[in-house]
This record gives sequence, structure tokens and C-alpha cells, in this order.
Amino acid sequence: NINHLKIYQNDRIGLVGKNGNGKTTLLHILYKKIVPEEGIVKQFSHCELIPQLKLIESTKSGGEVTRNYIRQALDKNPELLLADEPTTNLDNNYIEKLEQDLKNWHGAFIIVSHDR
Repeated sequence: NINHLKIYQNDRIGLVGKNGNGKTTLLHILYKKIVPEEGIVKQFSHCELIPQLKLIESTKSGGEVTRNYIRQALDKNPELLLADEPTTNLDNNYIEKLEQDLKNWHGAFIIVSHDR
């Protein structure tokens, strides 16, 4: 349970844990995709979500779809970026590029991963 959470402009937050522990649910609550069962969410900035499940009908590879989601989110220049398993289907070169992009990111971000 999280009683209180403040995210500041340049925060870098990583959530690592087992399946079913609520990591994706937390991102969806912060993105206001779902309503929390209790408590409230106050958000004073624009945020974007890079989803884990890429639901797109396309002939593109999983990596291409993931890269498109990342590019679309970054192009909107949100103050808070929520990334759910952003390295899924990416090759090592693009993972390194993503890491560099996030190092240079001027906003806050929360990344969910099973990878350490």
C-alpha cells in the first residue's frame, strides 16, 4: 500500500517486482486510466504512458511497435513519463539508445520492469 507519493520534476523511479504485485496497476492509476479503490490522485502535470501490452494490428515487429510507442510518448514532451516494461521486444542497440534518451530526459519518469 502507498499512503502518499510525491513525484518531483527530475525524479527517476524504477519499480521492479514479481508479476501481480501491482506495478502496472499503479501506472494506470497515475495515468488515470483506472480509478483507485480508495484514496485520491492529484496530478498537476501532463503525463504519458508507454504501455506494456502493445495492442496494435500491424505487420510491424514487436520491436517496431514498441519503438513507435516510445517515440510517440517522448514527442509529446510530458512532464511525467510512465513506462511499463519499455524494453520489451527491443534489441540491445535500441535499449542503449532508450537509456541515453532517458538520461537526457528533462522530466520525471517511472519505469516498471522485471529486469534488474
